[in-house]
Amino acid sequence: MVSADTTATTDPTTGSTGDATTTDSSGSSGPIPIMCGDTMVAPGELCLDSEVVQANGSIVSARLGDVFNDEPDDILYIAGGQLIVRPSMGNGNFAGPVSSLMVPSNNFITTDLDGNELLDLAAHQDNGSVASMRGQGDANFDVHDTLPATDTPQGVVTGDLDGDGDLDVIAAAGLADPSLYVGINNGQGQLTAQPAVTASGVVNGLAVDDFNGDGNLDVAFGVDGVGWQGIAIRPGDGAGGFGTQELTEQVVGVVDIASGDFDGNGFPDLASISVANNSLMLTLRSKDGTIAVETISTDGGPRVLLAADLDADGADELIVGDDVGDSIRIYELDDRLTLVLTEDVSVADAVVDLDTGDVNNDGALDVAATVITNNPASDLVVMLISNP
Repeated sequence: MVSADTTATTDPTTGSTGDATTTDSSGSSGPIPIMCGDTMVAPGELCLDSEVVQANGSIVSARLGDVFNDEPDDILYIAGGQLIVRPSMGNGNFAGPVSSLMVPSNNFITTDLDGNELLDLAAHQDNGSVASMRGQGDANFDVHDTLPATDTPQGVVTGDLDGDGDLDVIAAAGLADPSLYVGINNGQGQLTAQPAVTASGVVNGLAVDDFNGDGNLDVAFGVDGVGWQGIAIRPGDGAGGFGTQELTEQVVGVVDIASGDFDGNGFPDLASISVANNSLMLTLRSKDGTIAVETISTDGGPRVLLAADLDADGADELIVGDDVGDSIRIYELDDRLTLVLTEDVSVADAVVDLDTGDVNNDGALDVAATVITNNPASDLVVMLISNP
C-alpha cells in the first residue's frame, strides 16, 4: 500500500487540501481519488476517495448514520447547539443541511436503542445527563429519557451489558469525581440508571468488549489520574454491573482508546494514543492474556482514535486524528505483527473526532473526520470513502 500524498497545500478560502473539492450548503461535488500506487484496487488494499464537506459554522461530533432509513448513511453534526443532518445522495456526495432539534451537547453517538431499525441518538448533554433520542426516520428525534450524570461529559458508548438483546448506555463524566454512569435499556429506549462506577482518574476514551472471554461485555477506559495513567478495565457481570477496576497498560498522557481485533485471532485487542509521548500503543491480547505490546511514534499531536475494518480483510485498522499535525493517519498490522502506516492524509486543521459508516451503500466502511479550523465559521467534515 502507498500512503496518500501529504505534500498538498491548503486553500485558505475553502479549507480544502490539494485539489480536493469543497461542499457548500447547497450541495456537494464529486469525490477526488487518492491514488493507491498502481491505481488497481487489490483485495485487502485500502484505497480512498476524499471529499470535504463545508459545515458553515462551528461544529462538534460529526457522526454517520442512516437518518432517513434509505440505506446510505448521512452526516450528522451539532452546530450552535442544533442538530444538523446532511442527507447522503448515495454516491459519496451530500445534499444541503436539514435542521433538526436543539441538542445542548458536545458529544453524541448514533445507535438503535429501541430496536425498530430507525436511527437513534445517545447525546451526552452539556449538563452531564445523557439523553435517549429516538429517531422517527425523518430527521426528527423524540427525547424520552435522560441518564443522570455529573457535569463535564467525557464520552458515551453503547453495548448489551445485560445480555437481553438491546443496547445499554455507558457515559463517563466528571473531573473532580470522575465516574462511569450506566443506563440499562428496557428494549424500548428507556434507560434505568445503575449505581455510578468510580474511576481512578479523568476518563479519556471508552471501549466496550468482552476482554476476558467470559461472554459478558466489559468496559475499558483511559485513565488520567494523579497516581496512575493508562488503560483500566472493569469486568462486566452480565447483568449491567461491573467488578473491581483492573489496571492494564500504563500510558502517560492517554487521551483516547479503542478496541478491535487487529491480528485476526478473534479476541479483542486494546489500543491507545498519548499526547505526552505523541505515540500510538497497541496491546495484542488472547484469552490467556497479553501477547505483545508495540508503541510507535505518531509524529504529531494525536487527539482521537478509532478502530474499524476499512479494507474488509477481517482485521481492524487504527485511525488516528491529529490536532497538531493536521492529518488523518491509518495504521494496520503487517504479517510480522508490526504496526505500519498505510495512509497519511493531510487536512486543513485539527482533527477532533472520528466516526465510520457506509455513505455510498457499497458495503464498505467510510470515515468521517471532524476538522476544527482557525475560522470557527468554516469547520469541516472530511470524508474518506473506502473502495476495498
